[in-house]
Amino acid sequence: MNAALRFSLAFFSAFALSAVENVKILTALFIFILLFFLGLHFRHRQLQQAIRFLLIFNIFTFFIWLTLPWKWQDGWHYSAEGQQLALLLSLKMNLITLCIRLLLHRFNELDLLTLLQHPFVPPKFVRLALLSVRYIKIFAETDRTLSTAMRARGFRAGFNRRTFYVTAQRVALLLIHAMNKAEIVDMALRARGVNYQKINVHKEHQG
Repeated sequence: MNAALRFSLAFFSAFALSAVENVKILTALFIFILLFFLGLHFRHRQLQQAIRFLLIFNIFTFFIWLTLPWKWQDGWHYSAEGQQLALLLSLKMNLITLCIRLLLHRFNELDLLTLLQHPFVPPKFVRLALLSVRYIKIFAETDRTLSTAMRARGFRAGFNRRTFYVTAQRVALLLIHAMNKAEIVDMALRARGVNYQKINVHKEHQG
């Protein structure tokens, strides 16, 4: 299955699932896709990472259940309508996320930029996407470098004044170094005469 078809399926499945209002159908789909998702990661020995991803993602779902089932009317009262809405939102959010994760598995920035090579996509949007991909990588690499340097100097995070001070310095250094590298990347692209109306994605990715 090529990247364009996978992206299209992910896009339209998200819209289709968002339109379903039947809880039983959503629950059945969720159980089936969840088992498939966990089974796939278990096969690749990544079950722990999959469970961790689901737990982190559903932190927001937890707050939905803390707020939606309650309403104020001369005091706090439990609302059946709110509970139904929270259930629908939780199922839809998890279903859409799992579908996108499965359909866009190993979908990298090269695949995304390849999809943007379309006459109807504005050149400025292509440029924004290309630079965004590069900037995200720069931030990630800079953060890893700073994290390694901090651990090498024996820093251990805690709930104290020194941790707050060091963390603030880390964020400042991250922004400074990342923006400096981003400017260098932008100048390098301009020096190479990048034409955003007709980008050779494979060439740019290798560069």
